[in-house]
Amino acid sequence: MTLLDQVRQTVAVTLDVPLESITQETSQENFALWDSVAHVNLILALEQEFDIQLEVEEFNQLNSIAAIIAYLESDAAA
Repeated sequence: MTLLDQVRQTVAVTLDVPLESITQETSQENFALWDSVAHVNLILALEQEFDIQLEVEEFNQLNSIAAIIAYLESDAAA
């Protein structure tokens, strides 16, 4: 499973939507169900799924699939 697939799966399960509705272009701006409450739940799910600890300051940066993948691929997630 690729990182993109893993992130898409986590987002789809957390937001309770079909996997095919989540693409690399999906973001908080263009996906109505990704509201502030869903975002907090998603951050918690990402921490658990990828065994990472996010700082509160990083939460707002992770507002799209592309941004989440970029973060996970960066040294910040290591």
